[in-house]
Amino acid sequence: MLIFPCTKSVAFAFNPFKYALVKGSVLRPLWGLKTPLYPLSDKLKQSCDEVKQIALQLHNQGTYPSETLVAKFMTMPGYLRYKKVRAKLQEAQLEVCK
Repeated sequence: MLIFPCTKSVAFAFNPFKYALVKGSVLRPLWGLKTPLYPLSDKLKQSCDEVKQIALQLHNQGTYPSETLVAKFMTMPGYLRYKKVRAKLQEAQLEVCK
């Protein structure tokens, strides 16, 4: 994707250091140039399912499914920062401890 510096007319309305003109004269923030390949909601659902499966496997092995242990076995442990995935982990932990 080609990035062009802001023109004077655009710089009048926006800060030229935070925005860039992208091909087709579309003004986008510089931090928004990369778009995810898949919708985030699908990946969150996959991570929620993965967290639940990992928690059950750890419980079957006789260990408590703590956040650090679950993160070690996840394909994308960074998704634990989302509230939805973390809530699913806590739900699985409560389910296992019954």
